[in-house]
Amino acid sequence: MTAFWNKRVEKLRPPASGGKVLVVDDEASIREVVAEFLQGSGFEVSGVSNGVEALEKLKSDRFDVALIDLEMPHMRGTELLEKIHEFNGDLVSIMMTGFGTVETAIEAMKNGAFDYVLKPFKLEELEVTIRRGLSIRNLERENIHLKRTLSFYKISEASGSDVSLETLLQMILEAMQEEVDAAAVSLWLSEESGSFSRLSWKGKSLPWLEQTEAQLNLEAILGEVQRQEPILANGDFVGKYFKDLSPGRLSSFLALPVRVKNKVTGLAFVYSTDSQRQFTEGERKALALLVGHVSSGIEIARLYEDLKRTFNETIEGLCKALEAKDPYTRGHSERVSRYAGIVAKALGLPQEEVEKIRQAGLFHDIGKIGVKESSLNKPGSLTDEELLMFHEHPLKSKEILEPIHFLKDIVPMVYHHHEWHNGQGYPDKLKGEEIPLGARIISIADSYTVMTENRVYRKALTRQEAVEELRRCSGTQFDPKLVDLFIRELERLGRT
Repeated sequence: MTAFWNKRVEKLRPPASGGKVLVVDDEASIREVVAEFLQGSGFEVSGVSNGVEALEKLKSDRFDVALIDLEMPHMRGTELLEKIHEFNGDLVSIMMTGFGTVETAIEAMKNGAFDYVLKPFKLEELEVTIRRGLSIRNLERENIHLKRTLSFYKISEASGSDVSLETLLQMILEAMQEEVDAAAVSLWLSEESGSFSRLSWKGKSLPWLEQTEAQLNLEAILGEVQRQEPILANGDFVGKYFKDLSPGRLSSFLALPVRVKNKVTGLAFVYSTDSQRQFTEGERKALALLVGHVSSGIEIARLYEDLKRTFNETIEGLCKALEAKDPYTRGHSERVSRYAGIVAKALGLPQEEVEKIRQAGLFHDIGKIGVKESSLNKPGSLTDEELLMFHEHPLKSKEILEPIHFLKDIVPMVYHHHEWHNGQGYPDKLKGEEIPLGARIISIADSYTVMTENRVYRKALTRQEAVEELRRCSGTQFDPKLVDLFIRELERLGRT
């Protein structure tokens, strides 16, 4: 009879395109009937009689679906389910049972089953259940693929832009954590001394995990990743990579090298603290690709920093060349930069913003390079033409700095540092908070520095006289809150 059905099915069988199915049942007749029917529907089917055989089969071959009998010798179906999903969470598992209860269903679902069917079942209904499970799994795969593609796109886009290295690394760590639903991900980079230190951390707030990371056996990890693939350790094997690790704390661990010019310059560590969640070989490969962006990001960031340094040195050189024309103004821009940085820091601004304001202070008068030397050093009153030339120097500064992309954030500070709080300044007669914060700070720092410097047309004011002048112009020329802060900082530093 079986031979007859085999011949009949063989004639009707379409190509095996539905997927690979493993039937796990101790009754041979059920395995044969299910196999014949599913093969006729385009599936490739194998059968085993118990859980032990099933595990061996699943470890040596890749299946899309497993049909598992609940009650079998050697191992119950629910125990097999639990073991399967430790190493293949992508498998669509369907429980088959003749003893269907609510408790049975709950137990099966808790152990990772997609659904369960009651014996005796209609083969057509079984096929519907299988195809529904595969359809949902494929949608989940597409969703994961889209998320991964989006992450790669964002990171690739950022790698080619002028985002800071810190921002890029945080993006990569976030993508890595989401990719494998990790408890935490961290990145360590090498220092000039050759030692490694943690640069970034992304994950749950678990103090014990951060303390555990301090016990990493970096020597053992480096020894392995320099010779072979990234490290993937699950269960008891995780302890090998720590000097001291409490049992059961970590269920899975990944260590991925960051290579720049074939040298390991960093290490990315990925942690799972969920006993039901262990990383797979596929996830190791996916994260290795993401870590590759760290390498390229470091290289790009270093090149970008070199370029920035070169441009900054060029502009600073121009500023010094400008001030060298006039012995009275030598060092003026550096002093403005220092005062502006003090105020910005006192405001509690982020360090990155403080640096931008400090840099804007350094470059604030770069446009005066177009002003005639005779006008810069003129002891008497300026003509209308000379006044216009001076009033145009913010525009000249803007024209010099604007083409340099990474200086774009400081251009408004430089361009508007001669605006007045009451709107009577230049070039655009902005007032109050319309004026960029950096420009308002530089305006005060610049004016104070000018007043306390000797000029060809007058002697320097004393520091106290300059402070009184700032107070007098507070609310008209200067932002009153910033004037108060500036004076407090001078007093704090003992400069009044």
